[in-house]
Parts: sequence; structure tokens; C-alpha cells
Amino acid sequence: MTDTVGKTPESEKEFTVDWVRPIMDKYFDLMKDDEDVADKDDVELLEVRAAKNSLQGILSITYILDVDYRVKSKDVKGLPKKICENG
Repeated sequence: MTDTVGKTPESEKEFTVDWVRPIMDKYFDLMKDDEDVADKDDVELLEVRAAKNSLQGILSITYILDVDYRVKSKDVKGLPKKICENG
């Protein structure tokens, strides 16, 4: 398991399960006291899809991520995440 997030991808195709794993692990760690949220050890990341945000900011390029994951053999549609790339 990786503890840090790698370099921010510069295109939709560069977002991978390995890149998003530390972000999702941190999310599940922060939410561990919420009984409706799974333990990160019970979560398998399946797929990451990225698209440029249609409402771009002035100082950066932003992406919307759709993360699919499985909890205890049940498919769950992931939480959308907004990722900013400075540039």
C-alpha cells in the first residue's frame, strides 16, 4: 500500500487505481468512525475514470474522477472526486 500520492496526472488516461489508492485510503481512515463507511481493508479498488471538469478554473486544470470499488464482494459506485492540477 502506498502512503503518498504520486505526481498529479496531466491527462485523463494517467489516472489509475494505484494513483487514487492513497487518497481513498485516507478517506476511509478519516471516515472509520462512521458505521455506514467500510473499513479500507475491506475495499478493493476496481476502476478509475477521469474527465476534464466542464467548469474549469482560471489557475488550474481540474478533473472529475469516478472511482468504482467493491466492499465485501458487493459492487459500489464510488464517490466523485475533484482533482486540481496547477498549471
